Amino acid sequence: MYEAESAPKRSRGGLGIKLIDSVFIPGDSMMFVAAKVKRKFTGKGAVKLNQCAHPGKEWMVPSTIVNIKKGKLKIPIVNLQSSPLQFKRRDLITTVDIDLEAEVVMDVKEADYPVCCTATVNDSKPTPRPSWVDKLSDAGDVFPAKMDKSEGRIRPNT
Repeated sequence: MYEAESAPKRSRGGLGIKLIDSVFIPGDSMMFVAAKVKRKFTGKGAVKLNQCAHPGKEWMVPSTIVNIKKGKLKIPIVNLQSSPLQFKRRDLITTVDIDLEAEVVMDVKEADYPVCCTATVNDSKPTPRPSWVDKLSDAGDVFPAKMDKSEGRIRPNT
């Protein structure tokens, strides 16, 4: 009773990915398989890692970033056994996390009120760059110290 009351009403596991057609994957190989999600979403998504280790059905889906176009995508499935593996149509393989849209609030000097903008996953975003990357490129030397083999310790470059 307590578990049922405290359980979340909505799953936060992402959208389920189902196969469009049945497919045979040869043994010890990987194949990109056509799949779909319930929403007619276009953009990028993060596929979650999933695997099966039941005897006679060993496979895995690696976590990866995929392009989704109108709810359709291609996902990699790795057959870990030496014999062919069959997946049936509409088998639930894994889940994908998508970002439908994010809101950004900006202050504009000419306006008397904040302007609300919508950023979607199709818009290009600057890639974040850690501050230590600039320090490495400014240093110029990738290997700041040399190993002194005779003494077995590191000494600075001179």
